[in-house]
Amino acid sequence: MVEQLFGGVEGKESVGLLKLGFQTEELRLGTFGKNGYEQPTYNVEVDIIWSLTRPLPDDQHAALQNLVTDLIWFAMVFGGFGKSWRRADHRLFYDNDEYEKLIGCHWQWAGEIDHKNAFRVRSTKTIGKFINSVLDTAKTWMKLQGKIPNPNHPANWRESWHPSRVQVWGRLANNRDECVAIDWLHKAYQKGIVRGETDKSIRQTSVTGELGQIGRLWHRMYPPKRLFTKKEGKWTSKSTNRFIELLTLFPDESPECKQFVAFLQQKPDGFELLWGGKE
Repeated sequence: MVEQLFGGVEGKESVGLLKLGFQTEELRLGTFGKNGYEQPTYNVEVDIIWSLTRPLPDDQHAALQNLVTDLIWFAMVFGGFGKSWRRADHRLFYDNDEYEKLIGCHWQWAGEIDHKNAFRVRSTKTIGKFINSVLDTAKTWMKLQGKIPNPNHPANWRESWHPSRVQVWGRLANNRDECVAIDWLHKAYQKGIVRGETDKSIRQTSVTGELGQIGRLWHRMYPPKRLFTKKEGKWTSKSTNRFIELLTLFPDESPECKQFVAFLQQKPDGFELLWGGKE
């Protein structure tokens, strides 16, 4: 179904239903890093334009439009685009001016916000409902293609989104200086509680990844939280300095991961399980 949508080269090359246009409105290039870690950077504002490569019946056209919209919002809230998308941009949220490496990315909507969709991710309390709605949108499209989704048999991918395979944890940060989990990627997340006990860390483990191994943890500071008000039957919003801090974890059976999940279950700094973690 991925090839049907986007094309592919499996067996014989194929053209997908969707074509992506990427029109640059503004681009600023630069560099970041020192002591041999200098890397190119970019700040870019773009218009993303999706179009169909062939006509579809009205019901499929509407379902596909809903699916693409949901997938773009899903990517913006939980991930990003380009290199190092699994991490929040350390330049914005790390409080150590001497940090040398370029890690992470930061994306937010330009121009007028889409209030209808922004309202769906307005707080930690709506994140779980949003994820469920994305899954429902995907199921609608699948059914129109003659595919019957079976929630009891999730795909055996390491990062498949099924409540038994992924956990989404979140909290509200009042400003960018309150980013908590970014330190957990590099330092101990919990000091030894009793005398002689070692500090607990996920650094350079299967959770955060190490040389030649992709980590199982996504960290996102979804920017910035909006304040919604309803006037004359219409929702309006304005930006605040708040962020929704999100951790997306695809657990494995390692001791470090089990310890980290147990730590999150204590709701440190207000983190709560927003979705997943169920059989």
